[in-house]
Amino acid sequence: MNNYLLNPLVSIIIPCFNAEDFVELAIRSIMEQSYSNMEIIVLNDQSTDNTGKILKKLASEDSRIIYIENEKNIKLVDTLNKGLLLCNGKYIARMDADDVSRIDRIQKQVEFLEKNPDIAILGSAMQIFGEGIKEKELLNPTKHERIIAKMFVASPLFHPTIMIRKELVDNGIFKYDKNFFRVEDYHLWVKLSTEKVKFANLPDVLLDYRFLTNSETRLGEKNLAERIESHSKIYEIILHNNNISLNKDEIYLYTKTMSKNWIDETISLNCILNIYNKIINQSENKLIKEYLAKRWIYFLFRTKNFSIIEIKKIITSFITYIGIYSIIKDKFK
Repeated sequence: MNNYLLNPLVSIIIPCFNAEDFVELAIRSIMEQSYSNMEIIVLNDQSTDNTGKILKKLASEDSRIIYIENEKNIKLVDTLNKGLLLCNGKYIARMDADDVSRIDRIQKQVEFLEKNPDIAILGSAMQIFGEGIKEKELLNPTKHERIIAKMFVASPLFHPTIMIRKELVDNGIFKYDKNFFRVEDYHLWVKLSTEKVKFANLPDVLLDYRFLTNSETRLGEKNLAERIESHSKIYEIILHNNNISLNKDEIYLYTKTMSKNWIDETISLNCILNIYNKIINQSENKLIKEYLAKRWIYFLFRTKNFSIIEIKKIITSFITYIGIYSIIKDKFK
């Protein structure tokens, strides 16, 4: 049988900007993969440090590396979209310039996609490490139905772990939107969920994610107003897609319950409870209700100011029972 069919070409996109401290380790983790039929597309977005020099050195060592230098700094979203159009593989994988892929990452993802032709986008678990944090494994739901449900409260795939079928790019539906800068991946998953694209996550840890205080995600977290606004736009799309009606003020308040850094202690707990109940009452999906109920419980743990009346209402609320039951059930899986 044709070797291409047995071992299809995989394109790896690695956008790079001022990553001299980590980029060699990141790219070598791809060069040393157990799966070898790859093209490694590294895109230097006009780095001002030694990133370009390191990338050129690595390209001289490995003919699979394709070095691209942007004519000007075009930022992450445009660099990713540029990289997508350069890919020739049957599958396309993402990788950041400061993370480390486990040696069997590409092999496991290719094997899964070859065996499951209905899955178009595949992520995995990852381990977080880095500056001043305790290493821990981060998991996402593995099944499509749960991935779709989790979109109501958070991004259900870890962006640097994904592998997709190139046909999504060829069909013009896989493209990042720079109007959702720093949450471009989350927005894309939501958009693709309406295109009948099927998702999955492997339970295996296939990537070590480096926590950096100056990463795009961390920089986004520092600009709270911008980040809350971006997420509000995403939740507005999700709710609309599911025929759930909230006004803009309610969507904004709902968004502020999604992170401990966004919680406003001046907002009435009763008001938040009413918003959650409003969503649950308009949804017939049990998994969506489960994720919302768990998020409600996490929100309660992060909130400090309860009145006696509010405590009584919380205790007797159906969403509280669902949330506690779901969290306990998850612990004993």
